[in-house]
Amino acid sequence: MKQRYETGNGCAVQRISDVPAWEVLKDSWNASLGCSKTPSVFLTYEFLSAAWSLAGPNAQLHILLVRHQGILIGIAPLMVISRRVLGLLSKTIQPIDRFLSERDFFILLGEETLFYEALATYLSKNRVWNKLFFPGLPEGHPFLHAMKKTFSASLGILLEEKKNLIHPSIILPSRWETYCSGLKPRFLKKLSGSIHELHKLGGIRVIGTSNPDMIRPYLEVYIQLEQRSWKGPLKSGITRTPDLLLFYQRMLTSCALHGWPEITFLTADSRVVAGSIQMIYRDEFFYLQTVHDESLKHYNPGMLLMTIQVWRACQKKLSCLHFMGGHHEYKRNWSTREWESYTLCIRERLSGEGLARLGSLVLKDPFAGLSEAGWKKRRKSFMMPEQDALEINPSLGQQAHVLLAEADLEKVFPDFRKNDTAVVIAHAFPMLSRAEIEQLIQERFNARKDCNWKRADEIRDQLARHGVLIRDTKTETRWEHRQADAAADDHFIPAA
Repeated sequence: MKQRYETGNGCAVQRISDVPAWEVLKDSWNASLGCSKTPSVFLTYEFLSAAWSLAGPNAQLHILLVRHQGILIGIAPLMVISRRVLGLLSKTIQPIDRFLSERDFFILLGEETLFYEALATYLSKNRVWNKLFFPGLPEGHPFLHAMKKTFSASLGILLEEKKNLIHPSIILPSRWETYCSGLKPRFLKKLSGSIHELHKLGGIRVIGTSNPDMIRPYLEVYIQLEQRSWKGPLKSGITRTPDLLLFYQRMLTSCALHGWPEITFLTADSRVVAGSIQMIYRDEFFYLQTVHDESLKHYNPGMLLMTIQVWRACQKKLSCLHFMGGHHEYKRNWSTREWESYTLCIRERLSGEGLARLGSLVLKDPFAGLSEAGWKKRRKSFMMPEQDALEINPSLGQQAHVLLAEADLEKVFPDFRKNDTAVVIAHAFPMLSRAEIEQLIQERFNARKDCNWKRADEIRDQLARHGVLIRDTKTETRWEHRQADAAADDHFIPAA
């Protein structure tokens, strides 16, 4: 269904409220996005249609096409969600992209002031809503100004503008060395130490795929890896809800036809230690998710993979890298730019939404701090059970595209070869006998069985100092001597 509304200043808004009418625009949607001032992958038809497919029966499309003197100047991909609040039927207008709403929501093709004024006028005159909800708008966004100007004097309206999150991103230079020179020395030292420690597990490489036929199998491995981290049991990450997991499956499948998404894994030997999901679209890198094996967190594998991805984006001559979910403090280590986001919420005072908000100010808000404290306590006390190493399926590994081989690590971490632990340690400490090695490995096994992870790590490091590197599999613990000239035969002890 299409409807047309005049908003003044030569502007008119056309509303699309059914899927067939939206599908007619499928071929021209991405072409318009390519000409816009906001070419985000989250505004592509493939991404939005995947999000819309999970909106549910209580949702209705509310896509707005704004024209000025007959020329299209912008598109607002919105939807209306119906639900009951305090027993009253309430309708909320919000962006379709409700999963990753951390950039601009609108396809902007012309004069932005006219577009946002027309959009605000339309929303004020067509009260098919009880609530307007726009989270994650960038700081200083003109839509915020237009909406506040339009609604601040309206009677019976509750208008809230809440400062939300800090989002870091990276303006990528032409040379990796230039970027590294701007990083904190302490952070670079941590990266160097982590890559040397991880190297003890075996050969390091990064594998990945953007092949449409391989996205699904890679996603299955990624999900297994996420379930090994604290994110799985606490329902965070892409497995937080069935809807979110299904969204990722559909979104990656549809976008893979264009080669935008990529799933990568950081591996040591054949063991998967970290993974990431990202999208490369129109000269920009969108970092969606990262996850690591919690049992190997002391190696900082997620941090290492993220650094490698920044290097790859730099090598590809991309202009910018965006961290989705960028409010996490550690992501500021890489950033060269930060922006604050705002949530704009407008409610009708006498609707269920307005009454619920007034009630929350009296009853709920004082207890928000207690709820947050309970969450932090739960996360802090959580301990992962011991699990076998997650290894790349042989058939998957054979088809993997090696994005970074161990020989290339020096390009990312320039001092990787300067203090090659595998060479130095054999001369610095005497070699242990086989009986001594097996005794220490058995002691480590007992420590891991008792969840004494600190002692288990101490034994691993002690063995490493004597040139003995170990790796755990499902059924055994393998070990080998690393010496300056060559490695000795590989030995194993069954994991009883």
